[in-house]
Amino acid sequence: MLIEKQLNQDLENRENEFITKSFSIIAIVISISAMLQGLGIIGDNILNGVQALIVLIIYLRISSFKKFNILYLTAIFFSFVIALINLAPYMFSASMMLMIMAILDQNYDIDYRRILLVYVKSCAIVFSVIVIAYYAFNFNNHDVTMWRIDKIIYRKSIGFDQPNVAMMEFLGITFGIFGLITDKKRKLSLILLAIITGIIYTQTVSRTSTILIILSIFLLFILGKKADNFMPKFLSKIVSLTPIFLMGISLYILLHPYSDTLNTILSGRLALYQEYYQTYGVHLLGRDNLENAMFDSGYLQSLLSKGILFASQLMLILTWMGWRLKSMSWKSAILLLAYFSLGFTETALQHFELFFPIVIILGNDIGKYKNEKNLF
Repeated sequence: MLIEKQLNQDLENRENEFITKSFSIIAIVISISAMLQGLGIIGDNILNGVQALIVLIIYLRISSFKKFNILYLTAIFFSFVIALINLAPYMFSASMMLMIMAILDQNYDIDYRRILLVYVKSCAIVFSVIVIAYYAFNFNNHDVTMWRIDKIIYRKSIGFDQPNVAMMEFLGITFGIFGLITDKKRKLSLILLAIITGIIYTQTVSRTSTILIILSIFLLFILGKKADNFMPKFLSKIVSLTPIFLMGISLYILLHPYSDTLNTILSGRLALYQEYYQTYGVHLLGRDNLENAMFDSGYLQSLLSKGILFASQLMLILTWMGWRLKSMSWKSAILLLAYFSLGFTETALQHFELFFPIVIILGNDIGKYKNEKNLF
């Protein structure tokens, strides 16, 4: 009996090690492909295809020795169907999200910290190389001069396709760093991260991502060690419902008269969204003529350019990210809110460099809760 128990434990340890290594591979692939996408040089379909293929292979391999919830299998199937109906490969991103969550929900003894460390190191190395190449060789210069509210500003792209993209890539790195920060060096790490964020902001002048990083740093600094504690369950459910709430606000903005002052502050975005709606309307399936339109809202982009089917699916997946947790830490809630909020002013909801570190941190919450429950 003891020998059989030991054999089962050894088998489980090997499986967890395999899953940890598999997620480390996913972390490297996502970090590199996301940074390359940010350059605007290589086609998105190629890089998205590589990501999808790696995640699918790993999902199928793990499913050979782990049984997954029928709910996930059904959701993944319908997600594939929606992508096929729309003839849109990029819509497989929803399936990838589901497959990653399905694996994490069934395997809570993997090394989350190791995965996050691999992700942060990979992102930081590629990000640094791009920024150094920009300043040293004027690599991929997409600097812009633009009018904002009442003055002209100059914004550096620091090697990426545009300044906002550069700051968004850095935001993905900060999400991973937040998950790695320990109690001993918490305050020092947060202060250093705030300084680095400020320096990058002086170059990109990208407001939304910077505000979200600084606000997250402030809240984590105030909470201190309590940031890793679980929050009341009703609050975690409210946080989880944020995507539905923000989609509701987006629809209100789309269908009602807007304030000229607010439209000016948002650089004319409100007028542009209503023009898209009046010209093309809302449809069940995606619209090719809006796929490359200038959107700064992930919620409205998913609805107007990708259709009601995909937008509904995406909102359910984003809500499920937090809803599925029995207990959520304050840190996870802060990062989830930052991610959802960014989608309100940027097309960021399907960016895996943002989704991946957060879903790993949420997975750690699942593991922590189950391990604590097993103690009693």
